[in-house]
Amino acid sequence: MTFEAAATGRPAVGDAYTLLATCHDGTTLTLTATVTGVLDAFPTGLAPTEGDGTNQPGNLQPTFNWVAPAAPPSPSSYTFTLAGAGASWTVTGLSGTTLDWAGGDPNDPANLPAGTLAVRTPYAWTVAVVDAFGNSARSEAVYTP
Repeated sequence: MTFEAAATGRPAVGDAYTLLATCHDGTTLTLTATVTGVLDAFPTGLAPTEGDGTNQPGNLQPTFNWVAPAAPPSPSSYTFTLAGAGASWTVTGLSGTTLDWAGGDPNDPANLPAGTLAVRTPYAWTVAVVDAFGNSARSEAVYTP
């Protein structure tokens, strides 16, 4: 089954969206979903980034930091994702605001970064606050060792 929906602008509580669901047999269903909550608790202060003073040239084992939102949902956790040429890593269920490349995933020692970072190669990284319903508010940065 595939879903298709169009939205313009920022959703607000009470907004209704019509979803067109296409089943594998070709039949379609029209569904309506109403927004019951909007997550506005974004992490800030992502570091290291380009030009923030913490970006040490050639640091291939950085420590990523962010500032928790002033009013995060309760309960909530963080999801960290990094992707770029030759390296990727996703860590879910983080409770803290620091993640050390060399230290690995604090919740799963087997979840290590895939690949290695390379000097003068940009890596996009994101951190998202995730609420109990799976909604997320994501902030993005770029790190170039």
